[in-house]
Amino acid sequence: MNAVLIQLAVLLGGLVAGVSLVMNLSSQMELLTAVFRAVLVFFATVIVLFFFLRYFSMIMVQFVSEQVLKRRNQNNKSGNDSSDSSDSDTEKKTT
Repeated sequence: MNAVLIQLAVLLGGLVAGVSLVMNLSSQMELLTAVFRAVLVFFATVIVLFFFLRYFSMIMVQFVSEQVLKRRNQNNKSGNDSSDSSDSDTEKKTT
């Protein structure tokens, strides 16, 4: 999971850095300055996205696990209720 988050952060960071480079070059900025700014944007974006995605993934994992447990508990309750009612039906038939 950690490797996927890193790859996603690097991909999005590269995309933002590419846009930054194009914007800097289109505004008549020197090549070296534009590349330097794009590299800084890339690293800043990757760091921020990595921490955000890591935090977001922890929240999502916790939310999904709570939903799974809630659904399991609901299924267990409905399964126990249906088995109890079927037991009472068989008792009624035998008496």
